[in-house]
Amino acid sequence: MRVEVCDDVARVDRLVVAPDRQGQASGRTARVAWCRLGDAVTTVALFTGEHSAGNLRLCRRADYAETHRTGTGTYVPVHLTQAGTSFSG
Repeated sequence: MRVEVCDDVARVDRLVVAPDRQGQASGRTARVAWCRLGDAVTTVALFTGEHSAGNLRLCRRADYAETHRTGTGTYVPVHLTQAGTSFSG
């Protein structure tokens, strides 16, 4: 996982969970990690593919909201954000 902080937004990139580790709270562990970014971060942003139904379902269950879609070919990233008052741990 890679996280880039710009102003008050933490952009999560390359969050990948190996198939044999899925369902073992890896997403929660990642959230705890980026919660330690400090009080300046008010929004976490990420993206997944439009055909990744499981990823989209997990994001929506975790209160991420779709903001927009980009791309014009066979792969269209869906951009999502989760806003909070503070992501500090």
